[in-house]
Amino acid sequence: MHRLLKAGFKLAGSWGWLNDEEKIIRANFTECHNPPMKLLYAFVGEQRVVYYVGITTIGLRRRLKHYSDITKSSGETNKRCNKKIKTELKKNKTIRIYTCPVPGNKKIGIFDVDYGPSLEQSIIKKLKSEDKAEWNLKQ
Repeated sequence: MHRLLKAGFKLAGSWGWLNDEEKIIRANFTECHNPPMKLLYAFVGEQRVVYYVGITTIGLRRRLKHYSDITKSSGETNKRCNKKIKTELKKNKTIRIYTCPVPGNKKIGIFDVDYGPSLEQSIIKKLKSEDKAEWNLKQ
C-alpha cells in the first residue's frame, strides 16, 4: 500500500451498506471532490492489503455504481467484486477506496499513447507477485 501512496493514490472513501438490511452496498465518499473522469482506483482492506486495482474513464462515482447495482447483464468483474465486498462488510471489515489521476496521453510522432492501462497492469502485476490484488484476475 505504501507504494500506491507514493505513486499518488489518495483516500477517496469506503464501501458500506446502503441500509441496515445488509443487501445493497454503496460507496461513501470521505470528501466532496470532483475527481477527473479518468483515474486509477484501488480497494484496500484492513492492514492496508490491496484487494483490487482498476481504471475508469467514466468517472469514479459512475464506475463504482457498477459494483453496487448488480443486474443480470453486469460483467463478471462487477459481480465478483460485489460479492467480495459484501463478504468483507459482513465480517465488519473496512474496505477503503483510493484513487490516483492517470497521467495524460502523450504523443510519439503522430501516435497517441495512453499510459493509464499500462500503469494499471504494471501495478496489478507487481501486487500479484506479492500475493496481493487477489480480486484482480488479469495480470
